[in-house]
Amino acid sequence: MVSDGQPRSHLLGTFARIVTEEMAGERKAASDPNWKGRLLSEVLEETGGQYEYVLDIPDRVMADLQRHVDLVDDPVARQVLETGRLVVPFENLNGLDPATTRVALGFGFGGHPA
Repeated sequence: MVSDGQPRSHLLGTFARIVTEEMAGERKAASDPNWKGRLLSEVLEETGGQYEYVLDIPDRVMADLQRHVDLVDDPVARQVLETGRLVVPFENLNGLDPATTRVALGFGFGGHPA
């Protein structure tokens, strides 16, 4: 547990970032299909105004996660395996202009944001 009272994963880390022009250029160069990011207003519309986004985890990632969970006792990662979903909090973006702010939300392995 951490100071906010939420359990943390040793295997998974989430991120919620502002997509800057520089980052958009890097994402475009890497052939990211969502290189511009998403408007914060669109994400908030999907979440009903909540600063938490639920990601459905692709099957290929679930297989990788299963291999890691078999080696490390990680209750959060095990819960993701059971539900196939991961909650990405993005309260850090609260207060930004939803109409103009573009964001990237996601997760990475290793307990650190990707």
